[in-house]
Amino acid sequence: MAEPTKTYHAALLEALTDPREGVAYLAEALKESEELFLLALHNVAEVYGIAEAAEEERRRSHRVLRDTAGTVNPSNINKRLL
Repeated sequence: MAEPTKTYHAALLEALTDPREGVAYLAEALKESEELFLLALHNVAEVYGIAEAAEEERRRSHRVLRDTAGTVNPSNINKRLL
């Protein structure tokens, strides 16, 4: 039986474990567009576990800033900053 092939995303992440590949990938994405660069940056961050940590921090921040209705309230932001 043939081995299952990797998905493109899995192969990309494996290639990005080489820092030189990551730098080249980001440089090429930046030449194309800001949107593509941000996607590339997310992929590189995923390789190094940064994406998960950033997502957890975002969720934690939203929990702190939500009002009782569950929406982010600008006045809560001011209260937390002052």
